[in-house]
This record gives sequence, C-alpha cells and structure tokens, in this order.
Amino acid sequence: MGLNSARLGIIIRHTATKTMDYSTPVDELNKSISQDFAAGVGSEQGDLVFHDKRTLAGGANESLDLAGGGLTDAFGAALAFAKVRALVIENLSSTKVLTIGNDANPLVFLGAGAHTVVLPPKGKLVLANPVTGWTVTPDTGDKIKVANDAGDPCDYLVWILGTSG
Repeated sequence: MGLNSARLGIIIRHTATKTMDYSTPVDELNKSISQDFAAGVGSEQGDLVFHDKRTLAGGANESLDLAGGGLTDAFGAALAFAKVRALVIENLSSTKVLTIGNDANPLVFLGAGAHTVVLPPKGKLVLANPVTGWTVTPDTGDKIKVANDAGDPCDYLVWILGTSG
C-alpha cells in the first residue's frame, strides 16, 4: 500500500482594529498556504509518511532514524526515506521545551548538522522542501534528534513526508 496524496496547509488569520475619533479602521488577513504532494518520488511527490504521538521522559532524547531505524508507517511497513519533503513537529506541552536537531548523524534540514531549533511550549515547527527534498544518507545523515529538557515528560506529534527514491 502506498501513499495516494498529501497536503501540508497553514492558515494565517487575524483581525486588528483601532478606535479613532470618528471611525474604527480594521485590518484583516485570511490567508491559506498549502502544498500538495502527489504519489511518487519526483518533485512535489511523496511515497512515504510517518506520523506518531511520542512521549519523552524529562531530560531524555531520541533520534528518529529515517533510513531503516525502526520507523514504520500506519500499516506496520518499515520506512527507509531517501528524501524528506516535509516535516512537522508540534510540542503538546504547555510547560516543557523541546530541542530539535544536533544529532551525531543528522539529517541536515536546519542549515548545518549542529544547528537546533528550540520548540517552546505549544510550539510548532513546519518545514517543507517540496521540489528537491532534504537528502537522507544512511548512517551519516539520517537522524532527527528530539530532546526534552529536565523535569516532567513531554508529548509531541511528528509528521514526516518523503520519498523512497
């Protein structure tokens, strides 16, 4: 069973007003940003998807191994990504901080392997590289590290869309 299609979408919506002497100007924005992915391994395509709700103990970390390191799809099939086209990580905690990146064998999606993104409470990381994708190199460039700071456990959601070739 393969991926049929996928869509990554973001909605930006705001309303701002300012009361003045004789009027109340309004600034409104309602913008949808989306990226569709067809089935396949080419530009703007995907054939592999991993998604999960995960829990990290306080002070713990894990490395998501994208090249055959135990990730499976919803049907139990082992995943071995060649490219990552989109990545979403959502911190579900209202108090905990997650740090994303800086694995010993990192998937380079933040500019350099040692770079990190601090995901604050309720923070979301949404990255897309639909045309070329980020290359997954087994054993040297295939891991996304997620680290929880000290203290309580932290739940997070992860969604990775990519290709097998």
